[in-house]
Amino acid sequence: SRPPHLAWRRRGGAAARTAAPAADSQSRRPSAVSAREEFLRKAEEVRRQRQEAGEDVWTPPARKPHEEETRDFDDDRQWDEDGNEEAYSQPLAAAAVAATASAVTRVGRRRARWNKPQRGANSAKYDHLFGIYPVLYALRAGHRKVMALYMQRARDGGKQFPKNVEAREEIVRLCEEGGISITECSKPRLNEFSEGRPHQGFVLRCRQRNVQRLFNLPAVKPGGLWVVLQGITDPQNLGSVLRSSMFFKCDGVVYEHRDSARLTSLVSKASSGAGEVLPLFVTDSLKTFLSSAQAAGWRVLGTESGASAQGREVETLESFLPELEEAKKSGQGQGVVLVLGSEGRGMNTDIAEECEKLLRIDGGDKELDSLNVGVAAGVALHALRSALGLPTKTQQESTATEIAEGGVTASAEGPVPVIVDAA
Repeated sequence: SRPPHLAWRRRGGAAARTAAPAADSQSRRPSAVSAREEFLRKAEEVRRQRQEAGEDVWTPPARKPHEEETRDFDDDRQWDEDGNEEAYSQPLAAAAVAATASAVTRVGRRRARWNKPQRGANSAKYDHLFGIYPVLYALRAGHRKVMALYMQRARDGGKQFPKNVEAREEIVRLCEEGGISITECSKPRLNEFSEGRPHQGFVLRCRQRNVQRLFNLPAVKPGGLWVVLQGITDPQNLGSVLRSSMFFKCDGVVYEHRDSARLTSLVSKASSGAGEVLPLFVTDSLKTFLSSAQAAGWRVLGTESGASAQGREVETLESFLPELEEAKKSGQGQGVVLVLGSEGRGMNTDIAEECEKLLRIDGGDKELDSLNVGVAAGVALHALRSALGLPTKTQQESTATEIAEGGVTASAEGPVPVIVDAA
């Protein structure tokens, strides 16, 4: 049954609501305020008596007037009903200390998030390039919109970075000329931006690189060499392929944006900055792109690991090279498009059908019959470039101009930010 002072709720009615409190006033519990005041008064009286008797009694510290209202909350001592001092409440004190530390930690983390670039919702908008050459090549190429440069603070006395002095000075000079803010940070702060990877004292906050669409290739030129990627999803492999492509002076790299890794700072670091300056293009359909390239006179070559694939015979790379060498000697230089498939499954069937020949690198055995796609790209590009010969500077400039002016390429849709996650 309900307490007497709440009986009016059960009986109902206005008369009951006005009469019940008066009738049950003696049985109502005293308020919390009056009970606290009575307890403190009695405890103070007992403390004073013990102090007059000469006993060692704990005395609360003097408090300011504005702290009087919270004295019972700040007082860590416990008192029993007779006003005697009880033992110090260790569990309560420990809980209070833990709660305070937790609150301070949360505030510190929140301030840290405010002071550094956000990585959550804005991770698709910004990149943090780290390393000397990724940062330097990004500033040189100008393919990215740069927000700020974070540079490691120099130690007191002596040179902190004796290596790559010229490259470091050029980075600072390019930022000053471009009006880019330079902030000196501690090494742990830069480690946060690079997620613990080697940054060599530089982190560049910038937008993602814009990549243009390419529907077909320029006219065939002797010694022309393009790389087409299908389904390269590992950032390290993608960076390795881009680095080899730049080293062997490829005209450009084309890939399908919906089935490839994003051009992140990790890819730029793995490519040693090659991904910032190398001509990169995306296409909506590799099958259509390769078909038009072959019709334009380019030799489209696919790569496979086995002796047979896709129901076709696979030649060795070494046996194919004499064809390119003979064409070069006769003055009928050819252009080559090298197609590299994804890790594991290789090229899709529809992509392999568009390749004139399927090639493999001779070597391996039953236990290990293939190379990593990044290593395979380096071996194949070295062999093809040796057979084709190095392009002249005039040829490279002509190809770049033809692509920039439109030529046989189609870029009506404008630059396409590569923000699609790896499949």
